[in-house]
Amino acid sequence: MPTISLELGLAVGGIVLTLVLVVLDKAGKLKGQMLYLLLALAGLMTLPLMLGNSFVAEAPALWKYWLRAASVSTVILIFWAIGIWISPKEVPTDYPPKPHGPTPPSISDDSTKTREPAVKSDYPARIALSEPVIHIEPENQLMWSTSPGETVGVFKLTFANTGMEDIDHVRVIEDYFVALKSQNGVIIKNLGGVPVNSGVYESLDHKKSCPLLIDFRSHVDVMGQVVKNNAVPNMSGIRLTITFRRKADGRDYRMVKGYGTIGPQAQGMFPPGIPQDQMIRSLSNKGFLSMSEVAPYLDVPECWMPVTHEIGQDEQGNRTSRYY
Repeated sequence: MPTISLELGLAVGGIVLTLVLVVLDKAGKLKGQMLYLLLALAGLMTLPLMLGNSFVAEAPALWKYWLRAASVSTVILIFWAIGIWISPKEVPTDYPPKPHGPTPPSISDDSTKTREPAVKSDYPARIALSEPVIHIEPENQLMWSTSPGETVGVFKLTFANTGMEDIDHVRVIEDYFVALKSQNGVIIKNLGGVPVNSGVYESLDHKKSCPLLIDFRSHVDVMGQVVKNNAVPNMSGIRLTITFRRKADGRDYRMVKGYGTIGPQAQGMFPPGIPQDQMIRSLSNKGFLSMSEVAPYLDVPECWMPVTHEIGQDEQGNRTSRYY
């Protein structure tokens, strides 16, 4: 009956122990330091066979030490690889990843820093918002309402959003007036009357435009009477007060623009500063005010007052009406 050498028995026992350790590790029955100590013991049990087999023991003296070193290195590498294979892997505590809500903004510890209040918006976050750019076109030129197909006293302008920001809550208030020269500067008679539908859209995207209607027809008669009953230099015209919001953050904006008229029926209309306005200014001694002289007072509430409507009777008892 063949006998099993001690070296072979230890090696077989080491291999069997290694297999058992791997099975226990995968089943989760054995973990930690004890697992690695037993694995090291299994490796040591295979060394006698690796060093005492005939291939190594009977090798020439010159090769014997090299073969023994190679055998020991082979055992170490094999069991080192097994140890790495069965070592526990570090898995994140939230693996598999779970959905998270939005990350709350960080709050600085520096008490000198302030944060602007959050503004609800449907717009994506931007690096910086730009200022809205609004134009009333045509700009810087004399406009006439006497061309074929046009109505005298009616001017069709264009309200243009030429900037990069959308705007909403757009409102245009039209104040028709007669400006009168006074000792302290200029007073402005506000005609009031029936509001005119300007036709401007309530909201306007960037790079878009819409019509803006100005209609003097219901005001020119009263304008003429105010001018006649006040023997001072004067200018009839309109003030546009435009308010709107930047859609991205709800910031409010306001702008004021004025136009003067030419002719008793408002046949022409012009902004301040153009050459025709400068020419009118040179005629101030003939009873005219230029829009350049009126413009500084357009947004001064103290300079505005309503037109006075005086109702009376003449010598024959007929009803009279006078505006001044």
